[in-house]
Amino acid sequence: MTKPGSVNQGKAQAQELSSRGVGKISSSQGETVAYLGKSTTLEGKLSFGGVLQLDGRFNGEIRGEGTLVIGESGNVKGRIDAGSVVVGGHLEGHISSRKRTEIRGKGEVYGDLFTTAIVIDEGGVLDGLCKMERTLENS
Repeated sequence: MTKPGSVNQGKAQAQELSSRGVGKISSSQGETVAYLGKSTTLEGKLSFGGVLQLDGRFNGEIRGEGTLVIGESGNVKGRIDAGSVVVGGHLEGHISSRKRTEIRGKGEVYGDLFTTAIVIDEGGVLDGLCKMERTLENS
């Protein structure tokens, strides 16, 4: 049995979600290497590699070479600089995505977006400046 809020509980939850196909991520980066659950609230600077799934609340700066996935319950305010960004929840701030940005059907992005490729599913919201270039240097 794992303690509530422990790292092992987070891993167990991610494995359970993955085994049920919930929150499963298809990317060249591979499987989720970090998972921040619904009850998680963070503020500050966060760096990651691989795939980070955020289903909780975050306020600050997120940097990584991999893929950031903001789940349907995720709420992010701040600055993002990542290889790829997938938004299924709420995002408010500046996004710089060097490879691809995807806004899912329930995703909302309010702010400036700089990317090389974008996909917006029906129902997805983008309210702000969007600039696309073939290659994107750190903005």
